[in-house]
Amino acid sequence: MTNLEVKNEEKHITLSGWFWLALGTVLMFMVITDAFKDSENQQFFNIGFVVLFVGIAVFYKIKAFFNSKKYTDGYQDEFIKQMNHTAYRHAFYCTVGVIFAVWVIGDAIAIPFTHETMSLVYLATASLSYGASIIWQNRD
Repeated sequence: MTNLEVKNEEKHITLSGWFWLALGTVLMFMVITDAFKDSENQQFFNIGFVVLFVGIAVFYKIKAFFNSKKYTDGYQDEFIKQMNHTAYRHAFYCTVGVIFAVWVIGDAIAIPFTHETMSLVYLATASLSYGASIIWQNRD
């Protein structure tokens, strides 16, 4: 593998980490605004966060997918493969930890959440932990 291809893969996985971090943040904001159901601005906040995420997704698509279509099946560099595998492992363990914590202290939660809201919490947890793991491992 040439040095340029390794740099392109590093750039791609960094953008991927920021994308998943942004997705997790948007999902978590949607959960937080769902906790305040009686707020008259809830729909405004949800639409704003969805528009923010769509803008970030378009930026990600332009930057990452347009120039790097060969990275869709996996990474060629062993270090980046290991980084991706470790990030998946972190996301899995973090999500299982949150599911277990909700199961153990579910009755003590003051605000009753619906199943849809809790599924958003699990998706946000997985997205945030995967993105944060990629960003943390790829710091220079």
